[in-house]
Parts: sequence; C-alpha cells; structure tokens
Amino acid sequence: MSERDPYAHLKENAWRESDALDARLALSGHGRPFTDVAGHVAANRALVEQRLEALQAELQQGPRTAYELAQAVYGDRFTDVTVNWLLSKTLCYLTHLERRGLARRGGDSPERWS
Repeated sequence: MSERDPYAHLKENAWRESDALDARLALSGHGRPFTDVAGHVAANRALVEQRLEALQAELQQGPRTAYELAQAVYGDRFTDVTVNWLLSKTLCYLTHLERRGLARRGGDSPERWS
C-alpha cells in the first residue's frame, strides 16, 4: 500500500525527537507555554492509544463510515466546530490500524470501515 501512515510517522519521529531533546519549555502555538514537556508528550501518547482502542472497539460493531466512527469515538466533542479536526484524526487512526491489519476499508461511496 503506498498510502502513508501519519500516526506511525508521529510515533516514530516527533515523539522520538521530543524524548531525545529533553526540552524543559514548550512554546505552544495554540496555548500558553508549559514546562512539563515530557508529561504533555506522555499524556498525548496515552490519549492517542485510548482513541485507537476505542476505534477498534467501534469497528467490532460492524462496517461504518469514518464520519460515523468519529461520532461514536468522540461523542459530544464531535460538533460542527470540531468535525474537520476529529474526522482527520479518525482517518489517520484508521489508516494506521489498516496498516497493522486491524481495520479494513471497503465499498465505493461512501467508504466503510470494518
């Protein structure tokens, strides 16, 4: 499959680099600066793993579109304001699971995942 795996790229590159840098201050582009860089990275890793597990559980319920899966995984956080961001994240996670043989896409339009 020629498609890239954005989650694997994050995991193998950005997170590895953050560990190697031993940074003590992060200047967030969308928030206040923070000093517990390692704690933020660890929390982000844990949250992504939770999302992957939740998505795998939802996939067991039968074939659904990425949109339907994002709604199920994110619940009330899936709104008109967040739909683009959360759907993009869901598609990244689905691609990652597909690459690992844990998800499968099918159908023409709309594409359904199982």
